[in-house]
Amino acid sequence: MLMLMLQSGEPYFDSCTMIIFFLLIGRTLEQLSKSRVMDLTERLSGLAPSFARLLKSDGTEQQVGLEEIQEGDRLRVHPGDSIPADGIVIHGETEIDESALTGESLRRHVVPGSRIHGGTTNPIKVIEMQVLKIGRETLLGQIVSLVDQASETKTKVQQLADRVASKFVWIVLGLPALTWIYWYWTVPGEHSAWLAAAVLIIACPCALGLATPTAVLVASGLASQRGLLIKGGDTLERIGRVNEIVFDKTGTLTSGSLNLQKVIHSPELSEEHWLPALCRLESFSGHPLGDALIREAHSRSYLIPNQLPDSHHVHPRMGISGRINGLDLIAGTRKLLEDQGVQNIPKKGNYSQSLAEMRVETSVDRKWAGTLIFEDVPRKESLHVIRELKKLGIRVYLLSGDRQETVQSLAKALEIEATLGAMLPDMKIRYLKELQSDGKITMMIGDGINDAPSLHQADVGVAVHNAREISIDAADVLLTRANLESIPELIRLSRIARRTILQNLCLSLGYNTLTIPLAMIGWVNPLLAAAAMAGSSVTVVLNSLRQKKQIPA
Repeated sequence: MLMLMLQSGEPYFDSCTMIIFFLLIGRTLEQLSKSRVMDLTERLSGLAPSFARLLKSDGTEQQVGLEEIQEGDRLRVHPGDSIPADGIVIHGETEIDESALTGESLRRHVVPGSRIHGGTTNPIKVIEMQVLKIGRETLLGQIVSLVDQASETKTKVQQLADRVASKFVWIVLGLPALTWIYWYWTVPGEHSAWLAAAVLIIACPCALGLATPTAVLVASGLASQRGLLIKGGDTLERIGRVNEIVFDKTGTLTSGSLNLQKVIHSPELSEEHWLPALCRLESFSGHPLGDALIREAHSRSYLIPNQLPDSHHVHPRMGISGRINGLDLIAGTRKLLEDQGVQNIPKKGNYSQSLAEMRVETSVDRKWAGTLIFEDVPRKESLHVIRELKKLGIRVYLLSGDRQETVQSLAKALEIEATLGAMLPDMKIRYLKELQSDGKITMMIGDGINDAPSLHQADVGVAVHNAREISIDAADVLLTRANLESIPELIRLSRIARRTILQNLCLSLGYNTLTIPLAMIGWVNPLLAAAAMAGSSVTVVLNSLRQKKQIPA
């Protein structure tokens, strides 16, 4: 083309074709790298069924599109059907296959009152459910959004690279012009145009532009395969610099499957009168206590009401209150009941309490109804995870709203030195701010509604599997598997990704630094320049893909 414009020499169209071919190689590999994450997004979106079975008032069912479903609708799910939306089981029991959504191979047994998620599969029995969340508000929808954000958000290193690349454009334009002027006056003729073209091609900062995105996309794809959904590349970069991790207790380091050991009820009110309604109210709090109550209610053959609560309020670190089935219920700490004006609460010393127990006082219509005594045990992998984090040079903290003795007992079992109990949400935030003021990069791991402020305050917030929606919104990372062993993997993956980004930047900048002078002095022709530029892009992409070998499957 330059020969035609200058009307001198023979136009070598085969050379032009080869130059374009080499230039397209880097672009093609970039698209192949991006397609890994795009394929994941498509697979996740494909988990949702195309229709739902809507239950009419006369008990018959009608097939409708997902866009026609509304919150509060009752649906029937047949064996083999995918769950169309997030909701709660209201009739029947079955085993739910959540492997496609969370990676867990074991099926989860669900009964009336259990929460289920859209995109999972019902392989065994017919169940009826009530819709709580639809579309983008479901867990599946939020996971898809997180994957999309991971490919769109830029890291700080990438932003710096983009600024460098934007300034480099003027260098890319200026150096060929200077080369042409020098060689035109030194050796007049077509030789100067060839050398200017070689400099223009070889100075293109394509590899610099690929350095960060390819590493982030590959790392995000690897994280997704391990049940880790990261909101953006900037989050991935921060994770690698974390040196302090703060854990919540209940539902995070503990199994979240609390067992109701004992019910001490008021002589005036039998638990049959209020426990089923409390189960329904607790199911909306998202606290592990709700699951324990539901299991106990079913073991006693209690009928849990289907209707939604007339009112529902969460008191952070203290409990819940609300009205359902004609009963004004309060469940939580003794102080919560006293603040609400509940009378005749037994004194603390009336019943013995071990360190592993958790007591919940309850009231009906402002009268003490009973005491629920739960037992909470650590997850089986918690101790291993804490030890792995320490090997990575990370200091671990345990902050909980539970009483200090209970928290210290768990911390001792898990070899955690720094621990505090009786922590309100605002106290956790202040503690995180103190760590950050000392220059620490913090990660908060939690699951409940009361953890949301702390997840937002921390440099990196992680919401564990089955966390509440508000916690998912506040967090930067979502664990889709009910296992904490992915936390050390997340740290290692992020550190490898940061190292890969720096390697890519060095490779791309080193390529430009070494080859531009060679092109300017006439040692590189345009065809070789195109091959070298494509080679630098290929090298950067291959180095990014090398992360797969560094992280075991």
